[in-house]
Amino acid sequence: MPNSAPEPISEPAGRHFSGELCARHWATRQPVCLRWSEGILTAFDPVPRPPPSDLWLAPPLVDLQINGYAGVDFQQDGLTRDELLYAARQLRADGCTRWLLTLITDPWENMMARLRHFRELRSPSDELRQAIVGWHIEGPFLSAEPGFCGAHDPACMCDPTPAHLDELRDAAGTLYAEATGKYMPLPAEVRKALLADFVGDLSALPGAATGAEAGPDLSVSRG
Repeated sequence: MPNSAPEPISEPAGRHFSGELCARHWATRQPVCLRWSEGILTAFDPVPRPPPSDLWLAPPLVDLQINGYAGVDFQQDGLTRDELLYAARQLRADGCTRWLLTLITDPWENMMARLRHFRELRSPSDELRQAIVGWHIEGPFLSAEPGFCGAHDPACMCDPTPAHLDELRDAAGTLYAEATGKYMPLPAEVRKALLADFVGDLSALPGAATGAEAGPDLSVSRG
């Protein structure tokens, strides 16, 4: 949490402005000038004069796992819209404009309540909908094997059931699955409920090959 609660935020803020930025292009390293008016890009041209050496122009970042930012912890209950906007704006100021709000393993009912609450905060806000492009539900369907649970509470971990997936789809609106530590075979009825089967943080063990043969759609953080 910030040291003091952020001031109430009127939306949209900081959208309508004009200006220019001369910097080095991140890919070509050549000096360029970007101009905008009333929040709309109007020109992007090379310039002859060298910009300051510490200014670079690059695409904004997309982060697939944001557990909180700028003192705002997404694992707490009762987070306000202003606090969520504060975190989103601090992320944007630091170069990250699109991200997945992440919830980690906790009692199932707590996770679902937080997810529904965040979705309610996001839904009426253009700014939050543009920033929060989805949800990263990091648990409770994780491997409880030693060495893989990390900061997650093994007592709260469980295997997914069709009922879990139905509730999660209803709360999130969209759904990808993640199994951490080892490939977690999903029952056919659970796979049918998913938009995609996503496995992550896989160990470099023979079982990983079996997991690949089982046909996950996406994979990340293999080690």
